[in-house]
Amino acid sequence: AKLTVIGVVIAGLGWPVVVRLTADPRWVYRILAVLVTAVLLLPDLYIWWTGQPGRAVLVLVAMHLAIALITYHVMVRIAPPRQSRPAA
Repeated sequence: AKLTVIGVVIAGLGWPVVVRLTADPRWVYRILAVLVTAVLLLPDLYIWWTGQPGRAVLVLVAMHLAIALITYHVMVRIAPPRQSRPAA
């Protein structure tokens, strides 16, 4: 649970950074979420490779994917980027 909380906090801190640095933050954040999730699934693959039961590893993978999807949608929907105001 601690590592999950740390990951969600880091994802939450990353969203405002992406919003400030890019013109299309949802797209960039989506790509980053997919890449980070893929990298973070590597330990799951490793524990499967070392002999852990496949069903248990699949449950772990499903949990990681669910957390990634929920975190992404919470960030982009609850904290959407502000529309820039036209110059007066």
